[in-house]
Amino acid sequence: MSETLGKSAKAQPPTPIRHEKRSWETGSRPLLSDFLDVFCDIAMADRWGKITGSCKLRGTTVPMTDGILAAAALHYDLTLVTRNVREVQSTGVDTLDPCNL
Repeated sequence: MSETLGKSAKAQPPTPIRHEKRSWETGSRPLLSDFLDVFCDIAMADRWGKITGSCKLRGTTVPMTDGILAAAALHYDLTLVTRNVREVQSTGVDTLDPCNL
């Protein structure tokens, strides 16, 4: 019976939703193609937890996304390029504000 049910209830692939390309998408793709993908592994997640805990002990709260970005930069020995320097200063990550070049 399950074989018959499986054949009759064949799943259809989802219909793709088409959106008009926004100018920032087409304009930034070439620029972003030179960047590396950075993956979150156990060691990086552990570093994020340590950063968050250390900052809390010092009375500083780091927003989750900023903490994860700082942990990734520290884990891979990178400079974090952000306009939100104030939020990550307490993590010890090297930062670069692109608006202050």
